[in-house]
Amino acid sequence: AESFSVLFLYRRYLRAWTETLQLGIDAAEAAVAAAQTAGEMEEATAGGARLRSLLSRPLLDLGENNRAGEQLQRAVELAEATDRLDLQASVQEFLGRYLEVVDPPEAADAYRRSLDLNEQAGETRGAALAVFFLGRALDTRGDHAEAMVLLRRAQQDLENRREPDHRMAARVKAAIGVVHGHLGDTGQAIHELREAI
Repeated sequence: AESFSVLFLYRRYLRAWTETLQLGIDAAEAAVAAAQTAGEMEEATAGGARLRSLLSRPLLDLGENNRAGEQLQRAVELAEATDRLDLQASVQEFLGRYLEVVDPPEAADAYRRSLDLNEQAGETRGAALAVFFLGRALDTRGDHAEAMVLLRRAQQDLENRREPDHRMAARVKAAIGVVHGHLGDTGQAIHELREAI
């Protein structure tokens, strides 16, 4: 179910994505019920948390915001029942993306939690993504100068990795262009957006 999400992120077959993730969640719950060791229990619990957080994406795209929120609430509970800081960070990122839709002022707090957890876990790419999403959330709130600082940091962190993440760095560059537009610097906005393309 998680592997298929790579396909569905690019090809938005939303109903198939939802069904696949629900099958995975059902399997994770069955694995929790059948677990005979603490390790098996943690693995199944972590899988359920991850799949529930992923399920929030197609549900939001389908306008099923309440269901997405329910899945994320359960994902947070499951993730916090594990010792996996990287999983907890990822779930907070998904929570932030949900909050951008239903309660935008609260999204920044979820991204800050994701950033903190990623840093504790030593997850540099996850931290860079959290900084990116935090920068976008702050720009939406009107904190353009702080957003610009964060977005520049995210761009640098993504480009300077051992294996640079050019796709996400381009998304950050596009966000930087948007911030320039909000700051009234149209020429620089156009430049950044063209480079992002």
